[in-house]
Amino acid sequence: MVGVLLGLMPLACAPRIEAGQPTAVVAQATAVFEPVVTILPPTAPPVTATVFVAPTAMATEVVVEPTLMPATSPASAGKRFKLQPAETVASFSLTEVLYGTLKTVVGTTSEVQGGLAVDFLNPGKTSLDPIEIGAGSFATDSGRRDGAIRRFILDAGNYPLIRFVPQTIAGLPDTVKLGDKLALSVMGDLTIRDTTRPETFALAVLVATEQRLEGVATTTVLRSNYGLSIPSLPFLADVADEIVLEIRFVAAPE
Repeated sequence: MVGVLLGLMPLACAPRIEAGQPTAVVAQATAVFEPVVTILPPTAPPVTATVFVAPTAMATEVVVEPTLMPATSPASAGKRFKLQPAETVASFSLTEVLYGTLKTVVGTTSEVQGGLAVDFLNPGKTSLDPIEIGAGSFATDSGRRDGAIRRFILDAGNYPLIRFVPQTIAGLPDTVKLGDKLALSVMGDLTIRDTTRPETFALAVLVATEQRLEGVATTTVLRSNYGLSIPSLPFLADVADEIVLEIRFVAAPE
């Protein structure tokens, strides 16, 4: 009997295993599962990084868009320019024989008004406003001549303006760059006193900057076509029928 009890003592001292209690195998499985849990978090960042793919593509489109306009072209498409009186002069010139000497007479004025609309990206849409010149404001090298021109020849009291209304512009290029020099022809109607006739001006324009256009417009007219009679004076003879008209101008944005 004593031997039987001694044989059972080791079993009694051993831990009891209740029903449902995890075994050593379960604990071992838990030890295997824990490393798997620690591996999962590093996989999250790649998923988050893919969210920024679309904004990167949008930023690329914004950067590329400004390169559509050539760097040498004016930045804006359409602008309105106005003649600057301080830098614009209209003039006429003709020859006469005064006291037996051939002389070229030049009359000038800064009383010139006008403007133009320029489309740098589509020059064919460019248009010119009517040009108006103060008929009584011409000055030559003789006050007596100036008075005769104002009162008798141009009759500025009744016809205060010389007016040119542009109708068409020939020679406009397809594109315009800063520094370009344009050679154009402007056809329109010129009114002096009470007579209006079609005339053509040769127009040279320099696109100096986006804020400055410089130009010269010239034509030759016959004073007889406009009824411009010269007073009969004993010391004046052979006044030419041809008159050269010229406008040197600077135009700036309005």
